[in-house]
Amino acid sequence: MIHLKYSTFTLKYIEVLFQQAIFIYILTVTLSSFADFEKILIFTLIGAILHLGNHFYIRKKISFIFTVLSIPMGILFGYLIINGLFLVTNTIHLGFYLCFVTYLRRTQSNSKS
Repeated sequence: MIHLKYSTFTLKYIEVLFQQAIFIYILTVTLSSFADFEKILIFTLIGAILHLGNHFYIRKKISFIFTVLSIPMGILFGYLIINGLFLVTNTIHLGFYLCFVTYLRRTQSNSKS
């Protein structure tokens, strides 16, 4: 989980940029021979499978939430990236991640009290 500090936000931003670069590469190079619908479908499947790896590192409930949320986000990101809206995708990705993780941290803090 992340701390609400400037240095952590900066690190998370760099991580999201790196992920977005991978997304762009997957959609424009690796899956270039597929039709757009197939690209988005395969991209979403890859993202969901990768999010399943969170089961090894974070609580199962949170990991399940990330995995389920990766499906509509994968469809949205795939569509936006294919249409050249990289900055929009990056903004949504970072904003959603920071808001969701902040929410999870607050609910964890409240449940411990």
